[in-house]
Amino acid sequence: MQTVMVDIAFFGSHPLGEECLKILNESTDVNVNVVVTYPKNNDSWWDGSVHHLAKEFGYPVLVTEDEKEVLEYEIDYILSVYYPNVLGKELLQHPKEGCLNLHQAELPRYQGSNVFSHSIINAREDNYWKHGTTLHFMAEEVDAGDIVSRGLRRHNRGRHCSVTVRENTGRVYPTLRRDATQNNHR
Repeated sequence: MQTVMVDIAFFGSHPLGEECLKILNESTDVNVNVVVTYPKNNDSWWDGSVHHLAKEFGYPVLVTEDEKEVLEYEIDYILSVYYPNVLGKELLQHPKEGCLNLHQAELPRYQGSNVFSHSIINAREDNYWKHGTTLHFMAEEVDAGDIVSRGLRRHNRGRHCSVTVRENTGRVYPTLRRDATQNNHR
C-alpha cells in the first residue's frame, strides 16, 4: 500500500516547537513545505531556534511578519506550536484539511496564555492537579476549535507542568495524522 503524504506549513517557536519539528522531520508521511517562525537572530529567553533547525533540515523559512506568504503554498494543514501570532481568517481557511494548534494545557479548561500559572493557582483552590497538552483545530476564536487529542498527567508544581507538557507532546503529537484525518473537519 502506498503512503499518502501530508503537506504541512509549520508555525512555531520555543524548544517545544523544535521538538515537534524534529518529529515531523522524522515522519515518513509528512512533507514540511514551509516553516514560519521568529527571525534567525531573535533575542529570546530560551535556548535553541526553530529557524536554525528548519534551515538545518532544508526547509524554506518565513519570519512571522511574512506569514501570509504561506498562502502561496498548497498545504493540507497548518500546524502551530508556540506560535506568537493569532492567525487571521484567510490563513485559517487556506489549508485543504484545516489548521491545528498544539496547546500547552487542557482545553477548554485553560484557554489563552499563562496556562502553567493558572493550572497551579487553580489546583491550589480546587484540588485539580492535572496538566497536559491538547491538539485541536483552530477557529477564529482563540482555543475554541474541535479537540483532536489530549494528554493529561498529574502534577504537583510549576516545573512539573512544563515537563508534563513535553512528555505529553511526545505522545499526542505523533497521532496528528491519524486523529486529525479521522475528524473529517472540513
